[in-house]
Amino acid sequence: MNRFFAYFKDQMLFSPSRAHRIIRYCVIFLIAFELLNFGRALSFTVEFTWLGLVLTSLFSYILLEGANYHHIKREGRELHWSLWLLVGIALSLDLAADLFGLYSRFPWYDSFLHFLSSGIVCAAFFFAASSFLKGRRGLSILLSASSTLALSALYEVEEYTEDLVFHTNRLGPGTDTANDLLWNALGVAVAASACAMLAWRRKRSSETEGVQKLKLEKN
Repeated sequence: MNRFFAYFKDQMLFSPSRAHRIIRYCVIFLIAFELLNFGRALSFTVEFTWLGLVLTSLFSYILLEGANYHHIKREGRELHWSLWLLVGIALSLDLAADLFGLYSRFPWYDSFLHFLSSGIVCAAFFFAASSFLKGRRGLSILLSASSTLALSALYEVEEYTEDLVFHTNRLGPGTDTANDLLWNALGVAVAASACAMLAWRRKRSSETEGVQKLKLEKN
């Protein structure tokens, strides 16, 4: 635990990547804004619930920070800043949709966010799993895809639980859950395919470098 706190302090203050620091600060600010509204220190209203936003943002941040921690520990470098940017964009779009009623105004918006967010989570899982399972890229892709799909199902359970406990309407119409899971699955499929392509290109690049080194040694 002390190592993680030391890592967190270093990343917040001394991260070699300025982009990482800026995006991380923005995500933390977004979470703080949601927490203040959830605790009623602020009084902005949303289409659904502040609890759902807080849980989504906190989980996404913890997942990404954990993946980044293990990636540094295993690979000696941070996750690419673009992954942080994608997470920040997805969380911001979710918050904007709830604040400005975009879910009810644009029926396609919810499907788009489920597609985007599940793809980002799958990619984060892949990079974290790859750090542990070196050379086992197929297993990394399988674990990241299955874990993301499982979390997608748990998210729908969380929505239903909110409706039961707080008498909200997060589930929406009868087909909403099935539609959410469908777009989650499509997002995972696209992300897993992209990760597989990336892994194949890296493997081929390393093999090419190995052949070139052998040729140089022989010469």
